[in-house]
Amino acid sequence: MAVAALLVALVVLSGCRSAASVVPEDAAVLYEAVENAGVLPDMQKLPPEDVQDYVGIAPDTYTSACAATARDALLADAVMVFAAKDDDSAKTIEARLNDFLSYRRQEMRDYLPEQYAVLQRAVLRRDGLNVALLVTRDIEKLNLAYQAALHR
Repeated sequence: MAVAALLVALVVLSGCRSAASVVPEDAAVLYEAVENAGVLPDMQKLPPEDVQDYVGIAPDTYTSACAATARDALLADAVMVFAAKDDDSAKTIEARLNDFLSYRRQEMRDYLPEQYAVLQRAVLRRDGLNVALLVTRDIEKLNLAYQAALHR
């Protein structure tokens, strides 16, 4: 009887994952999920070699990345998804994305107030080794699509 209870407990617990143990996903798969949410404008993906120049994230800190910005330079929309190599790298990526977001907010504050408002509602999230910056008008829908893809 005790063995059966232990087996049931192991089966139940094996299906649970804490946020800290979320396995890094392929960034392209996560990006595709948010792209399919249908709330983004026409986007352009950054070539991998440009990610470091654009947001300051070195390629040796992640196993995969997908970063895209609105093709229209007057829109603040951006999706940047990274699967970090380890916990320290995830912290570094999160810090760099936070710096990038702060810079974009400052840049848009007086220039394009409506885009500044979009940036104020941006979501920067870290789920285990997955780190993402999500910026768009319908942030709730985009964030839900990302979360669903992450926990599928």
